[in-house]
Amino acid sequence: MAWTTTDPKSSTPSGSWNTSTHPSNWNTHPCPTGYRLPTKAEFETLINSSTVSRGGGWSSSDYGYIKFTSGSNSVEFPAVGWRNSSDGSLGSRVGAFGRYWSSVTYTSNADNAYFMYFSSSNLLVDSNNKQVGFSVRCVR
Repeated sequence: MAWTTTDPKSSTPSGSWNTSTHPSNWNTHPCPTGYRLPTKAEFETLINSSTVSRGGGWSSSDYGYIKFTSGSNSVEFPAVGWRNSSDGSLGSRVGAFGRYWSSVTYTSNADNAYFMYFSSSNLLVDSNNKQVGFSVRCVR
């Protein structure tokens, strides 16, 4: 995929970047060998069994983030926004929302998959079209 600039805030992919899908390997692509996307159940367990805290300013100049802590372990997810499926442009409110894909295809519509969504006040698992450019967090 070619990008029109190196600045992630203003870059958009050139060409037909969203015409190829990988439904046969949705649970591993785009992770490196030995890694995979978390499942819907793993995101739900993370949400339900961790202490959740938030930080940052939840704005485009001071990105928000969510932190999950369980015992001495913690993991943070920055609110980096998403890419629109129609043209690859950044979705609105970069820094205020986070969306991270799971490996699980939505049962009612194979074009959709589950993802974890969060903001300064919300945290849930939902589904959306796989062509939307949400973030990924690969796990072992």
